[in-house]
Amino acid sequence: MLHTESGFTFAVEIVVTSDVHSAKAKKIELFNLPTLRIDFSRFYLYNRERCQTDKQFIESSLNRLLADINLKSWVKPPAWDKLPAEIEVIQITEPANEPATTHTPQNENTGCFVILPLIGAGYLLYTLL
Repeated sequence: MLHTESGFTFAVEIVVTSDVHSAKAKKIELFNLPTLRIDFSRFYLYNRERCQTDKQFIESSLNRLLADINLKSWVKPPAWDKLPAEIEVIQITEPANEPATTHTPQNENTGCFVILPLIGAGYLLYTLL
């Protein structure tokens, strides 16, 4: 969950191996929290080996991935009329690329992507401010 200085609170869902499932979607609705989906599934699918072994590769790709508007869509969009005036918002429609994959990883070595939200949250927050 991120909070801007102007008071806008939202969540970011990072999609790597599976999209938002129904239980998570119900929680998002329950909390009525705007939630932005960033879909790294294609990046991971095409770069699986490097993602599992090369932290530098992930870090060098991060800015490009976070800046790519085609990888973003709203799971639950914000109420546009209730956003603080200081926030410049681009309404995101359906992403241009294929939808997130729903495959199950073949092994459990997918933990390298935990670093993306930790490193990327500051960049994303900075970009939105």
